[in-house]
Amino acid sequence: MSKKIYVHIGAHKSASTTIQQNLAFNKDKLKDSGVAYISPSEIAKSALGRHFRSISIGELDQEDSYLRSLSAARESMIKLLSQHQEPNVVFSWEGFLGHSGLDLYNGFYTKIDVVSKSIKYIFGDYFFRILLVVRRQDDFIESCYLQQVKEQRSIDFVSFVDEIKPSKISWLYIAEILSNSVGRDNFSVIPFEAIKTLGTKKFIEKCLNLLLGGGNVGSDFICKESSNHSISAEGVDIALKALPLIADPSEKKSFIRFVFSTFSSSKYGRARYFDSFNKRLMLKYCRDDNVTLFNRYILSDLDHDDCFGSSCLGYYVRDIGF
Repeated sequence: MSKKIYVHIGAHKSASTTIQQNLAFNKDKLKDSGVAYISPSEIAKSALGRHFRSISIGELDQEDSYLRSLSAARESMIKLLSQHQEPNVVFSWEGFLGHSGLDLYNGFYTKIDVVSKSIKYIFGDYFFRILLVVRRQDDFIESCYLQQVKEQRSIDFVSFVDEIKPSKISWLYIAEILSNSVGRDNFSVIPFEAIKTLGTKKFIEKCLNLLLGGGNVGSDFICKESSNHSISAEGVDIALKALPLIADPSEKKSFIRFVFSTFSSSKYGRARYFDSFNKRLMLKYCRDDNVTLFNRYILSDLDHDDCFGSSCLGYYVRDIGF
């Protein structure tokens, strides 16, 4: 029997670590349900991971190099599948989309056309579904910026945002490209913010339900609460001043770990950079696309008793507490 493939594609800073750690923690329960889990570390070190990483940094702009990498990525994916006997296989890696350096992309995952084309070729001989987790634009940009600091980039927020084009921050555009590659019936979107109303366990269950196209996988999971450590504005200021002065990569890594733990958001509050005026401007600019995204890809996929969808939609179209 041909395997069925399910791809949690990201996005970054949108509960990916929480989903992945719980999939790994409950790997045996997944196997009992006939589902194998292939982790980010397994993907990243393979030719499959190298292909998408090379797309993200512009190494495959020449057609011949792209085709060679694409062929190697497909062979690598088949090899990963062969290591599992289960009929259903979940791949989870936000690296499929690219990286969180939005300034380098000039927006949200602006290589999505090539990414989508690659996904269709690599997985296209199998039945496959895709799950995309989105996050409200202003929160997503801020979180990706903090991730850049965590990755030891000494870039200030203004410089980071100045490179992002307002026309390139539409989740709807990304969803349309991915949906067209796999078919609407095999593509789902869930807002990251749903984790706040559902709680971690229910959120993971909902993600798996959407990803696998139904079933009851995840209901018996032992939930592991987890999140990436975030940093305060004070920590960012210290990091930006000190990073350029540290030459040794290992010392930079140790320094960032120290700053993130000592000046964490849990102690000093999360770093915020958009003021209310700029938030309102961004939400107004994104409003129509966000409404269409929810109506076309989120609210239409929910059960009738799901109430978080409309609450999240309200958060995406106006600056209210959530």
